[in-house]
Amino acid sequence: MSSPEEQILQAIAIANDHKLQGQEIHSQAINFLNTVRSDSNQSWRPALSLFVATNDDGTRRFGEDVRLFALNILADFLDIRNSKGKLSDDDFGTLQEQFMTYLRSEYLYGQAEGVHFFIRNKFSYALTLLFLASYETQWPTFFDDIFLLLKPPPESGAQSLNPHVSNFFFKLVLEMSSEVADQILKNARQFSAERMARDGRIRDLVREKDAAKINTAVLAIVIESKQVLDQARAENAKEKVSTLEEVVDNGVRAFASYVPWIDINLTVTPDTITLLFSLLSDPALSIRLATCSSLRGIVSKGLKVASDKLKVIQVLSLTPVLQQLEAQTVATRSTLPEYSHDVETFREALARLTNVLGLELVSLCNDSMLPPDEVQTSGELLIELVPIALRFLADTYDDTSFSIFPLLTEILNSYKKMKQASPHTYMTAEKREFLVDTLTILVEKLKWDKDANPEDFDDEDMMFFENMRKDIRKTIDSIYTFDSELVTGTISEKALNTLSDYEAGSQLSWESAELAVYLVFMYGEIGGKEKGRGRTAFCVAPPNIPKEARKTVDYSNYPLTPQGEMMQALIRSRISAYPHPSVAMQFFETAARYADFFK
Repeated sequence: MSSPEEQILQAIAIANDHKLQGQEIHSQAINFLNTVRSDSNQSWRPALSLFVATNDDGTRRFGEDVRLFALNILADFLDIRNSKGKLSDDDFGTLQEQFMTYLRSEYLYGQAEGVHFFIRNKFSYALTLLFLASYETQWPTFFDDIFLLLKPPPESGAQSLNPHVSNFFFKLVLEMSSEVADQILKNARQFSAERMARDGRIRDLVREKDAAKINTAVLAIVIESKQVLDQARAENAKEKVSTLEEVVDNGVRAFASYVPWIDINLTVTPDTITLLFSLLSDPALSIRLATCSSLRGIVSKGLKVASDKLKVIQVLSLTPVLQQLEAQTVATRSTLPEYSHDVETFREALARLTNVLGLELVSLCNDSMLPPDEVQTSGELLIELVPIALRFLADTYDDTSFSIFPLLTEILNSYKKMKQASPHTYMTAEKREFLVDTLTILVEKLKWDKDANPEDFDDEDMMFFENMRKDIRKTIDSIYTFDSELVTGTISEKALNTLSDYEAGSQLSWESAELAVYLVFMYGEIGGKEKGRGRTAFCVAPPNIPKEARKTVDYSNYPLTPQGEMMQALIRSRISAYPHPSVAMQFFETAARYADFFK
């Protein structure tokens, strides 16, 4: 009788044979493999044997399909054990020994599975599950054992800075953080009180025993790798540069993964701030993006004492850095268009960082438990940040611009609370300037992109654009509640000036023409009932006209309202003849919407 390993190998070979598809033996093989995987409590040992088996020359005996299937069984087994209690000492000993032997041979001295990244990822996940099942009682030296791989003794003959081991360590930290602290992952799982309690215990144990060592190891590798990377760039060693960029990138991402749940005194130090700020200027986009993510994690980290959050923000002093990088990216965009994708992606990341910093400052400004002097300091820091946020809001790329909308919403909400508390004194020069600048930007954001062609848009694209306009209009409506004259005046001035220019013979881009018509359409909906209904929305008619006389009154004898003036300018400009279908479509939609004007 063949061994379990041989049976699994035969079944995989049959299942992979396309010539056998549709035959009974093919179905039997698939059913057998499904049974083997579902019974991981019995099949994990044969799976482990298949995964780690080597030839006499040290190469892996079986192909990636067999070994990936084996890893899936191991992961299933360990996942089940995590929900049903600890491993037996015998099972744990076998897994610990085989996993560590594999790590040394494949990562310390081997090629880390070469191009088979999916096996690397699956193994790091399986080892993470083993860590979760054993760290509390059976493998308290887990990280110490991993650290030995990172810094092997000189007599071992292994590299002192091994990219394979470094990347594996970073991946392991990422997996561990995801398992015990990622709220999105937790919400996606079926709730388990036992698992929730275990994750909390593991976080506490790591914080108590190993967090400082993990942080030290991560940062040491990143710093050393960055130094070697800079040297490799100077020597134009492209392959080495690529390898080291991956190490630094993964290291910063690993750092970002544990920032939310370990002591902030470990992650926010003069050395880490200097390192992160230097990485914001690294030539590699991936490293800059990872660094932005790390800084977002630091800024948004939950702290029990609000004053501590303010201190962190003050220590970071991000606003001058953001100001400099925003200006640099604008300059790069104009002088080096070949890097436009990298620039726009980085600007979006900077905008998201600006948004998070601003949200935290708004929260501090609204914190009633914060001493008044610290509330004032938070407000001053927010005022310094706002011009940068507005520049990102005005960005031509929607993803960058909309990254600022949560901050914009929170600032307006805070104004609303101030208005309710002090309706006559809440408005300051700084607030009004912010409203003016924001409104000007938002009106411009209502415009189509100059390179867009609505005729080529599918339903999904059109829906996205229409929803974008709705979101902008909601924000404009919020500004209207603070200063109605500012909003109506800005919109009417923009529309009337554009229509007047067109009537006078000026050449308008189609997107500017369409925006002018859209603003006329939009004007009548701002403020709702305040602008009146029917014909009285367009002319200043006496309020006491008898109902029976309203149909015979000549409303053209009355002066026009601002909305009436806009409709008159729209018709007089003859912009309906503009040679672009989007302009004509918006014109006739506006005319139909305000048909009472023609009565």
